[in-house]
Amino acid sequence: MPVKVLWGPEGPYAVADTPREALELIKLGSNGFSHAATTVNGTNTVSERVEAVVKTEEQRCSDLFSGINERAQRLLAAIRNHKDGVNGDKLSEEIHEDSSAFGGILGGVSKIAAKNHLDFDTLVFSEMRVEGSKRFRFFRPETTLLKYGHLLQPRFPRERPVSEGR
Repeated sequence: MPVKVLWGPEGPYAVADTPREALELIKLGSNGFSHAATTVNGTNTVSERVEAVVKTEEQRCSDLFSGINERAQRLLAAIRNHKDGVNGDKLSEEIHEDSSAFGGILGGVSKIAAKNHLDFDTLVFSEMRVEGSKRFRFFRPETTLLKYGHLLQPRFPRERPVSEGR
């Protein structure tokens, strides 16, 4: 049964499909997203936040993947292809991208994921590993990337080799 959640007598509203979603919207409204502070730089932040909560995880992932650049799409798609994880150096060769750029690329993905109410840790696992005297970054896809990674639409391979620069 649909439930209508109102923010103030003349404020914005949202229709939730379930009482649980309605409760989440009410909690969102009680976290300081009040009717008095609905606009920031001309955008209705309450509506945007309500929309993000009401969207399914798949819709939020689709928004994330369409909001990231081609380099990030290639990187996430390549990580997704290695379900058991992959050494960053091997990944670098595979997508023709310098591994020193991975931190910046994933940092951008993390910010866009947060804007879409997705936890970056459910997308990619990343850690520095040491084997003997060799240090390398290890990447593994996590549940959300494995589940919705098919929504990525990267172009493979990159047209120019790493040595030519960006």
